[in-house]
Amino acid sequence: MRYLSRRRMILFKNKGVLKTEEILSETNVLVSTLKNYGVPKVHIRRIEYIFAEMLTNLTHHTAEPYYNYSEVSVSFHLKTKSITISTQNRCSCNEATELHKKITYLNGLSAEQKKHMYLDRLANATAEKSGAGLGLIGISRKCEELYCVVSKPVNHMCTVQIEAKISANIG
Repeated sequence: MRYLSRRRMILFKNKGVLKTEEILSETNVLVSTLKNYGVPKVHIRRIEYIFAEMLTNLTHHTAEPYYNYSEVSVSFHLKTKSITISTQNRCSCNEATELHKKITYLNGLSAEQKKHMYLDRLANATAEKSGAGLGLIGISRKCEELYCVVSKPVNHMCTVQIEAKISANIG
């Protein structure tokens, strides 16, 4: 394990190409690591869901020439006993702006509103549009805090960083 400071320890880090088929493998590595640290099963399931959804989101919103730029990290904060999952990638500034708007909107909703939005989106999913946006709503429902930061444009591309904080309650 790598310590960034006395208060923050990196549990998982991946930089570079991340393809859809690798998400399951990476998720299994994270779950194994969390089990080794004694994270309760109920928290592992939440963290696993958020991690998989964030990786899926990352693969859907990475501009083709920048696949090698994708970055994922999971860290444990010793002081607050929380897990932070962070993804960062390059995409069009329009996509980055839309992600930022969606996350800002979701952050303004109550837990009950998010639940209704999730269930409504799930009920109205079709074969062509299999619940687009469900993952982001689900992430927002299952984490304590969700942030999105978008860099200034460079050649019509932006770097977008999404960070989710989850209570881990490690004994």
